[in-house]
Formats: sequence, C-alpha cells, structure tokens
Amino acid sequence: LGSKIRGYQIRNIEKPLNTGLIGVEATLMRVYTGQELNGYVFKLVSKATKSKYEIDVRRLKIGEPNLALMSQVDRKLIEPESTGRNIAYLTIVALPSSLSRDVVLPVAWVKNEGEGK
Repeated sequence: LGSKIRGYQIRNIEKPLNTGLIGVEATLMRVYTGQELNGYVFKLVSKATKSKYEIDVRRLKIGEPNLALMSQVDRKLIEPESTGRNIAYLTIVALPSSLSRDVVLPVAWVKNEGEGK
C-alpha cells in the first residue's frame, strides 16, 4: 500500500523483468528491505489481444532453495488488454538473503476453448 514500515527501507523502482511469455510484461515496482524479511511488489500486465494468463502463486520461486515465505496476487487471471482486467499485482515476502533477480514468476498461458484441437 506504500505505507512506511519501521525497520524497513522502501525503494520505489520500475525494473522490467523477462516473463518468458509473449504478451505479458512484468515490472518490479517496489522493494522492502529489512533485517528479518524482504518484500517485493511486481506488476504483471497482459498486452495480448486474445490470450489469458494464469498466476499460480504455488509455483512461485525466489532463489534455490526457495526463500519465499508468503505470496499473494490480487488477480489470479489476467485477460486480454481490451477487457480492462489485464493487470495484476504480485506481492512476495521472503527471507532477507533473497534477491529480486532470482524470482521465477508463476505466470502461464491459459489455452482458450477450441484451441489446439
């Protein structure tokens, strides 16, 4: 929410990340750095005209071994740009040794009915 949190340094940044998917852009928006935990906020945007993408936080990884403790997404399905439901925010709370560059974003293409037959 952008609130200041005692004991944490907050950096507002706009760092693009590669999702590995054509039509989905990811941006690291905010980093919370503290002695006991780190936090990350990612913005996921579908630029696709027809495709839908699922965000499954169960597949999220940050580092090896996985240092994520908790994650949540405000929209589990991002839809084509024309729908207005094409943006989601993913929030991750992780151990302090985690690095944002080690995140594997849990975004996958959803096959539309009638495709692939």
